[in-house]
Amino acid sequence: MTLEVLRGADAHRAIEDPRFRANWKSLHRVCPWSTVFQDPSFASTWYRVYRDVYEPIIAVGFDGGGAMNGLFLLARNRKSGALVHVGVEHAEYQTWIARADRFGFISDALDALKPIAAGATLQLRYVPSTVPLEPLASSSDWGWRTVSWLEGRGIADLTTADGIASRVELNRYRYRMRRLAALGPVNFRTISGRSELEPWLDRIIAFCDVRQGAVNASFPFHDDSLYRELQLSMMEVPELLHATLLTAGSILVSAHLNFVDRRTISLGLISHSPMHGKISPGTLHLLLLARYAANSGFDAIDLTPAGDYKNRFASVSDPTRVVSIQFSATQAARAQVRHFAAEKAKTHIREIGLEPAQVKRQWVKRIARIRRSIAGWRLAPAGVRNAAFAGDILILRFPGVVENSAKSNSTRASSSGLRIDQVGDLLLPRPSGVPVHERRTELRAALARFERGATMITRVVDGMVTDAAWVVNGPGRAHIGHAFADVELSESSILIHAIDGSECFVEDVLRLVCVEDPKLELLAAVHATDVAMVQHLSKTGAEIVARISPRTGRTKDRRIGGARPGRLTTGVASQMVGASRGTHGTAWH
Repeated sequence: MTLEVLRGADAHRAIEDPRFRANWKSLHRVCPWSTVFQDPSFASTWYRVYRDVYEPIIAVGFDGGGAMNGLFLLARNRKSGALVHVGVEHAEYQTWIARADRFGFISDALDALKPIAAGATLQLRYVPSTVPLEPLASSSDWGWRTVSWLEGRGIADLTTADGIASRVELNRYRYRMRRLAALGPVNFRTISGRSELEPWLDRIIAFCDVRQGAVNASFPFHDDSLYRELQLSMMEVPELLHATLLTAGSILVSAHLNFVDRRTISLGLISHSPMHGKISPGTLHLLLLARYAANSGFDAIDLTPAGDYKNRFASVSDPTRVVSIQFSATQAARAQVRHFAAEKAKTHIREIGLEPAQVKRQWVKRIARIRRSIAGWRLAPAGVRNAAFAGDILILRFPGVVENSAKSNSTRASSSGLRIDQVGDLLLPRPSGVPVHERRTELRAALARFERGATMITRVVDGMVTDAAWVVNGPGRAHIGHAFADVELSESSILIHAIDGSECFVEDVLRLVCVEDPKLELLAAVHATDVAMVQHLSKTGAEIVARISPRTGRTKDRRIGGARPGRLTTGVASQMVGASRGTHGTAWH
């Protein structure tokens, strides 16, 4: 029996060697706990795409006959020196693989890796429950260097008649399908190959990064320039990805880029349009996927760890573990102390009748609310950053009909350089220079506005968003300005708000959303401190009809757009409160 560690060019040569890959594939097939993320199809693709960022480090064991009996696929970040499992965050399940008679392979592999690790910490995220951890825990050398904790995951069984595969037939989901059908013919389909994914990928990326940025303050594609190429490269590998699209006419509603793990579909990249959030496209897509997968011979959908919303679809719970291995004795001692303290805290929390995970979520949400409140000032346009908290908001009404040509709004938008509902524009640079990682509150507000049916209008010059505004049709509530204040609009109103642009841009927007029905009213919401914009709108004939305090919700006008403003709601928490709207759309399109 021999064990060697391959690095750098030697590792890359081994990965491409047909005999090595055949041996690797055979070991993966017989290992009881192997997953798709240790398969040559995934690992070799990831190593190739990230060749310039990560150095491959592979611990491999052979028996006396030359057959592979153990494999540990790792990589080192060339810049930071961090030691990681192949795939890093792109690999949902991280473990070594070995033959059933080589349970002790992991201890031998860690011994061989210790000189190379140089005191690093190796964290294996979501080790499957079937992986035997006893040889590691009982090792005199590595047991005290290892700490682990549970992370739950759900499995949706597709083999039962009344399981998740049949839920899409429930009335509430059939109703949502009818709402989608109002946009165009609804189509749920699989795609394969780079050429089929590429035309949709930019929209998938925009939907993903905007939602992840708003919810989790992470930007998978923006922060990883190679992630796009990884998705395309994996699409070229047979039977690695299971990619599906949900469309309504030419509109992309949602997309899944999942992994095929034998007879199980393991959730991967999930992306859906923020304009259709009211019909829960993520849920709808998952249910359609379950029905399709069941009819295609799959046994289960692995809902993967993290994301409590997925638990309601689970048939069974199969917990995983996060395993942290310390190559440094000092770090190992500190890790044991932290782990002991964390377990004691969980015990005390359970003794008072609470669940640690629930307490953690509540505190995370509370801290996030505080951070959003503090960060809200960043949403104000340049020159009026404190307006969201200090200044009143003016509601202006434009008189009569705005003259315009007979061209369609899409044609007028194109000719004036305006862009309508281009979600990716939310991630582009701004003249203010505020990086996208500091615009989380803005992204959350954008998602709320999209879900209520508002339309985003932008102008992009040299890859930078120079101007932006939002338009919303009544009836319903609208976020006005940057104070997260809600105001009630009547059915006869169109409101332009959150204006951040030049006078020329505002004129183009006015021409785009011209009111050709004399019964409709065109309104604008502007911060009172934005004197230049107020003066410019006044020159167009607009008159002030209401002055609203974002702090108190008081208004000096009893009617806005032909209807009572009702109770004006202020504060960050109000951004998710409002009238329920159907599918996204505007009357002026």
